Amino acid sequence: MILVLAFSSFVLMGINDGVLGVLLPSLQTHYGIDKAVVGLLFMASVIGHIIAAFSSGAMAQKMGLRFLILQGGALISLCLVLVWQLPPFWLLLLILAIIGYAMAMLSTGLNAYIAPMPSSGRLLNYMHGFYGVGAFIGPLLATLILQLQLGWSIGYLFISFLCIALTLGLGIFFPVSMAVSAPHENSPMTRMLRIPALWFATIFLAFYVGVEVSVGNWSFTFLTEARSEHTVTAGWMVSGYWLGLTMGRMLLAFLVERMGKRLLVQYCMAGSIAGIILIWFSTGGVLSALGLWITGFCFGPLFPTTLSIVPEYMPQRLLTGAIGFISSIAYCGAALFPWMAGNLMQSAGLWTLFPFCFLTLSAMFIMWSKLSHSHTKLVEV
Repeated sequence: MILVLAFSSFVLMGINDGVLGVLLPSLQTHYGIDKAVVGLLFMASVIGHIIAAFSSGAMAQKMGLRFLILQGGALISLCLVLVWQLPPFWLLLLILAIIGYAMAMLSTGLNAYIAPMPSSGRLLNYMHGFYGVGAFIGPLLATLILQLQLGWSIGYLFISFLCIALTLGLGIFFPVSMAVSAPHENSPMTRMLRIPALWFATIFLAFYVGVEVSVGNWSFTFLTEARSEHTVTAGWMVSGYWLGLTMGRMLLAFLVERMGKRLLVQYCMAGSIAGIILIWFSTGGVLSALGLWITGFCFGPLFPTTLSIVPEYMPQRLLTGAIGFISSIAYCGAALFPWMAGNLMQSAGLWTLFPFCFLTLSAMFIMWSKLSHSHTKLVEV
């Protein structure tokens, strides 16, 4: 039952992220802001993730994973209701920072619960695959809201109801005894940060999350404004991207043990670059849609498979803190890279989106090479 709730929680996270890309133009109109200022929404979220990165490990050791998960669910539920109330822009930024913190805590707790399990690579791919299910639903939900003219913020009220139900379920079924024993050393964070693989994995995933969110959140604007696609058509195409991401995690999960984690990641990075190039140089809607699907499909296994490698380099007592640090700091890419893409498109034109994504993916190859050749697997630090 816990796995069902964990997978469902990632569906909720996906819906929350998936609606944003389609609702961005409406949000811009409501608050009277341009593409560069929209980047502040992503930057607000990253503040919460940074706080979570340096506090999740200690909090888990003192309070347990259950506290992390329930705290995250409760805060998300409350903050989404506040977004529905159309707060002033400055208050919206504060609310999004709290949501970022809460999402990081919820994600850290669930990832740390599954990472030590047998076949964690497969289970993490499935769990993060359900994020893609939600991200596929999100644009469709947002498109429906726009068509029915219900007001862009009503979607967040719906998501809050889902979050309340999941938080109650996790409160009932997640074991109270699921706590992390306190470490013997005085400064576990300092010791954890001395492990080189931690930094290689963190930077690699920060680049990955950045390009994934950039494609997911800016493609709708690119397709409607630069390619003149109809709103509904563009919404379906963006959903196809998230569907591809889901299918990649679900269908390629069984290859994690057969092919090997590192080789699978290399092939998927190559495929994602091919998908980006196809969107970049295509002119027709069909090729753009295919390119988005290929990109999403190849993106799918990158995050969970990389995360499943972390226990190989990390002492068990530092694992929760390491996963929280990697996940939270990596999510900073979700703020930094879409913000950079938005500023670039604002100043140089919408055409720059996919060249920007291509360069980001190329940089990921460098970090992956560093991680792959980091042979020192530390058991004690």
